[in-house]
Amino acid sequence: MESTTTAVMESDQQMGADLNDKIPTKEESEANLMSLVSEMPVYVTEAAEEISKAISFEADEMYEESIAHYRSAIGKLLGFVQSDPDPDRQSTVKRRIAQYITKAEELGKLEERLRLDKENFPKN
Repeated sequence: MESTTTAVMESDQQMGADLNDKIPTKEESEANLMSLVSEMPVYVTEAAEEISKAISFEADEMYEESIAHYRSAIGKLLGFVQSDPDPDRQSTVKRRIAQYITKAEELGKLEERLRLDKENFPKN
């Protein structure tokens, strides 16, 4: 029984070592991300920063600010997508632009509903 337990423990330890070998460290993940970002055109990375801000503001229920960042990202993407030499990226960016427009519209409607609710049902 002891030899079986020892064999299982050794096997688990080896599996753990194998898993540790396959999971990148935080530094490796950041390096991988930076290499991917460095391959992207500047307009895409700038728009991604705007989208990140938009998502953060939305999470904080700061919808006007979120919409402004979505609009900024959309503007950056629209301004450069046609001149992007990569047709696959162009297609992806155009799809994302449509998604961001839809999201900004949804947030605008939500903000309007919240504003009307405040006007119609003020807190006492």
